[in-house]
Order: sequence, then structure tokens, then C-alpha cells
Amino acid sequence: MDSFKYVIIGGGMVAGFAAKEMVKQGLGAGELCILSADTEPPYQRPPLSKGFLAGTEEVEKLFINKEPFYADSGIDLRLGARVRAVDLQARQVRMVEGGVVAFENLLFATGSSVRHVDLPGADLEGVYYLRTLDDCKRLKAAAAKAKSAVIVGGGFIGTELAARLGELGPEVTFTYREKRVLSYFLTPELSALYEGRYRAHGVQLSPESNAAAFLGNGKVEAVRLEGDEEIPADLVAVAVGVAPDVELAKADGLEVDRGIMVNEFLETPVLGVYAAGDAASWYDVNTHKHQHVEHEDNARATARHVARVMLGQRAPFDHVPMFWSDVYDISWEFWGETKAADQVVYRGELEIASFSVWWMKDGAVVGAMVTEDQHETVGKAAQAMVKARKTVEAAVLKDEEVELKA
Repeated sequence: MDSFKYVIIGGGMVAGFAAKEMVKQGLGAGELCILSADTEPPYQRPPLSKGFLAGTEEVEKLFINKEPFYADSGIDLRLGARVRAVDLQARQVRMVEGGVVAFENLLFATGSSVRHVDLPGADLEGVYYLRTLDDCKRLKAAAAKAKSAVIVGGGFIGTELAARLGELGPEVTFTYREKRVLSYFLTPELSALYEGRYRAHGVQLSPESNAAAFLGNGKVEAVRLEGDEEIPADLVAVAVGVAPDVELAKADGLEVDRGIMVNEFLETPVLGVYAAGDAASWYDVNTHKHQHVEHEDNARATARHVARVMLGQRAPFDHVPMFWSDVYDISWEFWGETKAADQVVYRGELEIASFSVWWMKDGAVVGAMVTEDQHETVGKAAQAMVKARKTVEAAVLKDEEVELKA
């Protein structure tokens, strides 16, 4: 039985950035083992629906650490290593292929799994999901040959795929259940901006649509919607979200609420056991409630922080949740939350995608979106105001003559 001071379950972004930080902080050779079910070393996922899929980013740029990093740092990176069970009391990880790995400290970095649809024809050739690098390579190759593509699902991955696949050649139809694009997050004005961009690029929008079946003889040929409308498609990209991989932790008694429940130090109640990234729901010292964020920034930030905590630098995780997206020329970053807001304030020009948007609650800033071109002038102020729940007059936020950094 192999034994390590530190074991990370999962080989995604959290594992890659945690390993990098641990080495920076003085990790000893032979102390860390990473158990990854993936066949590739840890890589960044956002480019899979952005630059890598579009062909503007090379595969080598995706990897968080160059391949020699793990061996040179004395890290035992085990690819294709599937975990069957975890015994926290015995402090052992049992592998599907057999064998046991013992640990002193354990990090759950299990990430998320893509949700699949249970529909007739879901197993037809030409129906794709996007989560891994291999998924992206297959989708990219298929898009280069496809004449018509249908996107099923209106979340962030769906919005990005609808734009990117259209640029790769096929005629694209974007289907989603909501009345407007990203209605659970965007304001009506922002949804209209997105919808206008899609139409300008030839993407057909099909709101309030539910896929009922995928049609074809061995290979997909069409998508049937509820109501019996059929949309021709020789490629279907299903993007209906992800589910955190928390079953290993849950099976051994750890509390789960979307993610594994951890405190402000990213610690579970079991000494020496931690969780980070998509797999974690952490106590936020700024909002005084547990947060669960499925995004690259959260994976990166929690990974670096938990690495330091595991090596003895115990401090609370103090970070304003952020996520970002880009569709055509609409590229933005967002901090905070929107659900509690009772007022929305716009600054700048939506139509030319040069703006900031401010979500307010009782006069305080609880969320802010800033387009890429305004990041340097407004971005830092936005982060600070969201973190402090800063009370600001709406007229001040609207007035572009007022320098918000002040």
C-alpha cells in the first residue's frame, strides 16, 4: 500500500493549481499524489468552449503545468486512476483497478460531471457533450464537417457554443427553455443585446423550446422539439449543465449541499480533509453564508488557498466570487450576486458592448458586471464595492464623468 502526506482526488484545474502552489510553498519530493481519472495532466477548461474550440488557442497552452513539472517536483501524478471509495477513518483511498492509497491529508478536487439527457436517440452518432479535452477535440472535428448544428441548453456553455460553432461552419439553431437568453442571470436589456448579436451572425434562436427526441438512423439527422417541430441537424451539442462530483465524500458521511460543506478555511469537519473548486460549498466571510460557484476563477482561487492551508498557512478564504464569459464582442467579468438585487444600474453603452452593470440591494452594490475594455478603469472599483457592499447613489454609478476608482 502506497502512502503519502498529501493526496488529491481529481485531476482538473484545482489539482493543477494546488500542486503548483504547494511546490511554490516548499512541498517535499514524494509527499503528494494526484489521483486523476482523466487521461491528460491538469488543464484549463474555459478554452474548451472558447479559444481552443475556435482554433485560436493551441492545445499546449491549456495545460496548467508543463508535463515535466510533476516528475521534476516529485509529484506522483496517476492518470486514468479511478477512485472506488474513500475511508476517512482509516485514511485510505480504494481504487477501482485495485490497490489502496493511504493519506495523512486529503483534498477532494473532484469537480463536476456533465449532465446527460435521457431522450430517445440520445445515443446516436453526432450527439456531443463538452466537458473534457477529448470531448472538445471530437466536437471540433465534427463541426468542421457539419452543415447544420443544434445547441440544446441555454446556460453559459450553451451560449458560447452557439457562437463558436457558427464560426466553424455549420448553420446553427440555439434552443433553450427560457423566454430569453440567460434569463436567470441577465437583465432583459442584456438578453436583448445577446440575441441581437446571434441574429446578426446568422444563428437561429428558438426560445421556450424543449428537446423531445433526437432523430436519425444510426446518426443524428434532426432534433424534435415538444410540440413536434423538427429542426434538421447533423450535429447536436447538449449543454444542460453539470453536477458536482460529491458522491465519494457523501458516501463516507461528509455533509453535502450542492458541494461538500467546508468552513472558511476550506476544511471539512474531519481533520486534515479539505474540498475546493466545484466540489465545495465554502463559508464566505463576506456574505456570511455558504457559497457554491462552478467556475474557473473559483477553482483557481480555492486551489491556491487550500494548498497554503494544507501546508500550515491557516487563514480564511476571503475572495469575491467572479466569473466571466464572452460571445462575439461581448466579453465581461462579473463579481458578486444578482438574486437579492432590487435595482439595476447601467453605465456606458450596451449596444457597442462597452459598459458596466450594477446590481443594488437597499442602495448597496451586491453585484457588478464590467466589459473587458473597462476592466482597468472600473473593474477594481467594482470588486471593492461588491466586497464592501458599498452604498452608492445610482446617479453616481450612471455618471461616466465620475471616476469610480475614487
